[in-house]
Formats: sequence, structure tokens, C-alpha cells
Amino acid sequence: AACSVYGMKSFSVWCLVFVSTLLLNVSLGAPDIVAVAPSVGSVHGGTRVLIKATRLASDNVFCKFGSHSIVARVHSETLVECFAPSHPAGRLQLRLTDDGGGSFSSSSFGFSFAIDPVLLAVTPSSTSIEGGTMLYVVGGNFLSTDLLSCRFGSVVTNATFLSTGAVVCRTPQMSAPSTVSIEVSLNRIDFFEGPEIDFFGPSFIDEVQPSYVLVGGVSSVTLYGGGFVSNGGAACRYSVDTIVPATVVSASEMLCPSPPSGFHGLSATPLSISLNGITFGSQTIDVYPVIGSASVQAVVPSSVSQEGGVVTIYGKNFDQMFTSASCSISSMLV
Repeated sequence: AACSVYGMKSFSVWCLVFVSTLLLNVSLGAPDIVAVAPSVGSVHGGTRVLIKATRLASDNVFCKFGSHSIVARVHSETLVECFAPSHPAGRLQLRLTDDGGGSFSSSSFGFSFAIDPVLLAVTPSSTSIEGGTMLYVVGGNFLSTDLLSCRFGSVVTNATFLSTGAVVCRTPQMSAPSTVSIEVSLNRIDFFEGPEIDFFGPSFIDEVQPSYVLVGGVSSVTLYGGGFVSNGGAACRYSVDTIVPATVVSASEMLCPSPPSGFHGLSATPLSISLNGITFGSQTIDVYPVIGSASVQAVVPSSVSQEGGVVTIYGKNFDQMFTSASCSISSMLV
């Protein structure tokens, strides 16, 4: 009867399509999951999860987090999106179905629910806009994940896991001085806010006065330049390893105490500065550390004619005088 209605040719085509569709549905079954990103989300739910799967047979797709079924948003034949439900901390299996929840995939991916990280403190709390500073973030509930990251404004960088209570973030290069909150994420999607970071502009040194400094912390030199910022963390570094706290007088003036007793170096010593006490600029200026002040013990002869003459001065620490020396007789400088 069917052949008489549709004709033999039409019936054959209909049978072929029906059988092919039936076989396709039987062979495909529930789609298999190929990849999941991210694989960790907040215990409070709401994490956006992308799932790559084998070819989907329909748009009636569900994600199953453990025993929780969630309607999926289909982006393509192989990509869907689900928002994770709230769930106690722990790891469960994520599965997928494309028949409205009738049968879920035999393959699954592990998905973890984590307690939200807490950010308590960051060191240093200020840094240059040039970037590259390692910030130590102290807090709690940190996890070692592939997508552990930090965010500064709109700029995201990778983070390094140290422990559940500490991570390290490398600052990015910023376009201008600003103050932003540092944020940390376990999955590069859900970010949690922490303390503020001050990004300051570049600084430079034009001049140092005097160019010699008495070792022992009993004197100081004044640096003149620009971009100096007073945030309580300024420091000066003599050579490569002797660091002393500095005082920012203004944006163009900074005081550096002399190096402590025991500092060695009777030649030109490079002096560099830091505005946060940790990261030092590449620019240096030479100063000359001296162990003791020059002092006069005797003058021979003790008198000369009014026409002038030559006297020899005996004393100590004359070898510490790296700049041009002069003598003052009464009020006359010679």
C-alpha cells in the first residue's frame, strides 16, 4: 500500500533515510567529553564552564555535575557552555547528554569545587609601572591549578603557587601611574579582590651632593633627580648588596644615609635607588665612601711671609679625599 501511494522509488529513499538515522542514533549514543575549561569553580556556583565534546545530535543538551543536571547553552556541534551549581568543596565527575537528560556520556571529566581564596596582604604594596616586580600575596584557600592567575585592573598575569596561604604574582607593564586592587583567581574566570597596589612612574638621578660619604651611617648624600615618590619604602643601595633606608624630601630630592660600618670600598661605588625597598632601578651614580674625615695634626712651617709661601700639612685620612682638596687660611680659600 505504501508503495502504491509513494511509489517504489520514494519508498526506497524514505526507508534509507529512516534506517540511516536509526543507525546513527544507535551508534552515537551520548556525546563524549573531550575537554573541560576550567576544571575548578567556586563552591558558591556560577562558574562558566566550556565543554568540548564529540558531535552533538541535538540542541537539547544537559551537563551533569555529580547528581546536579544543568541546562547547557550550545555554541556549536562540539562546544557547549554550562554554569556550575553551588556545591560543597570537593571533586566530582562532569558528564554530558544531548537527549534531554535521558542518557549521559560514559566518559567524564573531574571537576573541583573550591572555597573562595582570601587575600590579606601583599608585599611590596607599590611598584614601578615598568613591570616585572614579584609580589608576594598572603591569604588563604589558594590551590595549585593550571589557571592560577592574578589580575591588575584589566591585565591578567600568571601566578605561582607557594602554599595554601601564599602565591606570587609578577606585575605587568602599566601604561600610566595608578592605584589598582590585586585580584587572584584559581580558574582565570572567578577573581577575588585583595589589597591595593600603587604603580608609580619611572624615577631618575641627575646629581649627587656631596660625591663622598663617610662610612658608618653618620653622614648622608643628597640625590637630585625626578619621579621620587614618598611611600615609606624608599631605599638606597651601595654597590650590589648594601641597602639603607632613604628619605624622600620631594619629587626631585632624596636623602641617602651613608653605608654602615664595615662597608669596604675606597673607590667609586655605584649608588642606586628603590622606591619600594625591593626593586632597584638600573641607573646608578658614583659616590666615594670614606672611612674617616680628614683631620689636621700639624703645619710646617707654622708661619710664612706676607708674600706667601708653601706649608706642609700633616694629619690623617688625607687618602680618603677623592675630590679636589683645598685649604682655608682664615677666610681665604687656597
